[in-house]
Formats: sequence, structure tokens, C-alpha cells
Amino acid sequence: AATTFGSVCSMACTPGYGLTGVTYTGSYTCSGSGTWALTSGVASTCPPNPQPFSILTRDLGTGCPSTNALGAAIISQVFSPTTSTTMIWVAGTGIRLGSLRVDLILTLNGAEVTRGITYTAVSEWLSSRLLYAGTVVASTPVTLNTISSVANTWGCPADANGFYDRLFTIGLRSTLPIRQMVAYDTRPGCPATAAAGTNLLSITFQAFSAGTIVFARAHMARSAAGRTDMTLLLDGGAVSRSITYTNAAAWESGAVHFVGPVTAGSHTYAIQGSVANAYGCGSILGSMDLMIVDDPRVVKFFQVTDPLDSAPAACPYTRAAGSLMSFTFTQVSPDAVLWVAAHIIRRNPVNAASRADLTLTIDGVVVNRVITFMNVADWTTGYLYFSGTLSTGFHTVSVNADQASIWGCGPAWGFLSGILVGDPSS
Repeated sequence: AATTFGSVCSMACTPGYGLTGVTYTGSYTCSGSGTWALTSGVASTCPPNPQPFSILTRDLGTGCPSTNALGAAIISQVFSPTTSTTMIWVAGTGIRLGSLRVDLILTLNGAEVTRGITYTAVSEWLSSRLLYAGTVVASTPVTLNTISSVANTWGCPADANGFYDRLFTIGLRSTLPIRQMVAYDTRPGCPATAAAGTNLLSITFQAFSAGTIVFARAHMARSAAGRTDMTLLLDGGAVSRSITYTNAAAWESGAVHFVGPVTAGSHTYAIQGSVANAYGCGSILGSMDLMIVDDPRVVKFFQVTDPLDSAPAACPYTRAAGSLMSFTFTQVSPDAVLWVAAHIIRRNPVNAASRADLTLTIDGVVVNRVITFMNVADWTTGYLYFSGTLSTGFHTVSVNADQASIWGCGPAWGFLSGILVGDPSS
């Protein structure tokens, strides 16, 4: 819920928290009484309130897997934006029991906007993920549904309180100092033609201030046999990597993400693949989105990499089951919204069927759980997401493993990232 503080500005005011405008001209400080005071510029312009909101919806069906006809909603999320244009970022996870290719699809008001592809050579549980970003308008109800390409395959709401099957949405008023940029894979071909190590998709943007914060996400399907790697690059340097693996030539989706500051000026995020002519099949199966925060004081951000590092020969790391990565923070505003993404790679140690689960916890409580599965000695990636509002005070976010010594191979392959929107960073 959005809260108005003071008579001048609509941005939530917290003592000690000031904003200097980027496109607006006034400079304001926050008084101890919780109201904005104009210190320079003109009083007619104020730091805008992004009016953040978050929606979490889980599978409420029955059965394991759930009983869902082909095309029927597995998870349905309905809301009505209250501002003229609202930017939304969506992440979803779901588990399926099946063999070969099975897709999880996201629709927006009945139209497909993205899908995640899974593949296993044998019938087994496996998680998929959905990533989408776009804009919606006020007074128009929005319905987000997850549906399956195969009936009666997805979901297990009775298992772990539905933590495997969740749809997370964060919404922000479309106004500075927060911007959204989205790019889709429009190359011809399925898969498209591209040399290994060349850009598959990119976004170039201008950072309006020093310390601009950017939360970048990308996903793309590939068609190949064996292992393929996806790399996210910022200005040509690798910042995040993930792995997909299929026993045979098959489609499967991969994803990467990263959050951090950039200097003022022009920057480019891009994704590349490790195998030529394997990635992409149109806009539904490949996109990149950015949340750009031009005034870093309207958010707190967190970026934790896998804290262990060693030579590749020592991967995966020898460590106990339990927490792999975590960050802590103190929330000031009761209206702030937390957005979290995590991924880390894991290796199956033997040429035999092996399931391994990851959980995301906040203050020790599970908020998302995913399944990875391998039946050969190779690598794959697990992904976790969350959005929601928390109480004010101290919090701990953690990625946890149910098995020892199979996860991680250095900072580039494991990330836990978060951004707290509407809470002052200083």
C-alpha cells in the first residue's frame, strides 16, 4: 500500500533520507517529523512515489501432480493497477512430473507472454522458471495464469505448502527515478544462427547518475545435446553464468541475473551462449529486462556471490548441507517491497539418477523451493525467486541445500540478489 507523507511530496519520507532530482528540479530533505522540506529548486516538482506493490500466488489445486486440463490455469493471479501506467516484473516457479519436453507457460490476459522449457530423459520431478516484465494500465484488470503444455503434469500443492509452485509479481508506478527496459529475441530461426561467444540479446541504456542501480534478468531456450552455458555480460565483462544440460538434442530454458551499481553514462547488458547456433526461438522463449534505479537512495540492494572459491578441479565444494549464501538487512519503511532472485549450479557426482532441492528462506521460513534432477555426472542450475512485503526491522535471506558437497563453483556461478524498493539506502 502506498503511503503519503507530508503536504509537498508523495515519496515516502523517512528522517535522514533526502533526494536530489534527476529530471525533477527540486532538492528536498526529510525532517524529523516525517515531512519533506524544500532546500533548493522549485516547489512544484517533487520526488515521485513509485507506489510499490507485490503479489504472491501459489497453486491451490489438488493432487501431486495437480489435476489440470490442457490449457487450464495452474496458478491464477488477478489484480487491477491503480496508477496510469504500472511497470511489472514477474517470476514464477513450478514443478512437473513427466518425461522428455514439458513446458510451463505464462499468459497475460489470455495471451502467451513467456514460457519455460524442461526436459528429462525419464519421468521425474523437475522445476521450471518463468520471467516476464512489461507495463499494464490503470482500470484494466490483469490476469496472469500459468498453464502447461501437457495435462495433469505440473504442481504439487500438498507438498511443502505449495512452495514449489509460486507466482511472484512486483509492480511500480511508471515514473522516474525507476525505469524499465525490455528486449526480446527477434532473430529468425529456431534455433537462431549465432557463433559461440557472440551477443544473442542486448540492451544499451543511459545511467543518469553516478551509482545508478540496475537489476538485470534474462532467459533464453536452447536446443542442443549435453552441456551449454549462458553468460550475462555488462559492458563486455562476464558478471553471471548458468548451465543447462540435456542427455539428447532437446530444448531447455536457462536464465541469468545480476544486480549492482553502474557509473553515469552509457552501458550495455548482453547474453552469450557457449555453443554456436543453439539459442533462441522468438520473443516468447528469449527476453531480457532491466530495472534501472537512477537515484540509488530510493532502494536498498544486495548482491551476494557464492562465498567459496577454488580451482575448477575442486568443484563442487566440500561443505555441509544447509545455507549456501545469505544476506541480512534492516527494513525501515513498512510499505517497502522486497524482490529476490538466486541461482547456483550443482554437479551430479555419479552417472545415476539424482534429485537435489534448493530452498529460499526469509528469517528461517521457506518462501520458495525448487527441484533439480540429473541422471549423468554433469552440471545443471537451480533458480529461486521471491517478492513480498516484510515487517520493519532486521531480516535474513538465505539459499539452502538439502545435500552436501554438490553445489557451487565460484562467484560467477552462484548469486543471491535482492532489491528493497521504497526503503532508503542511507
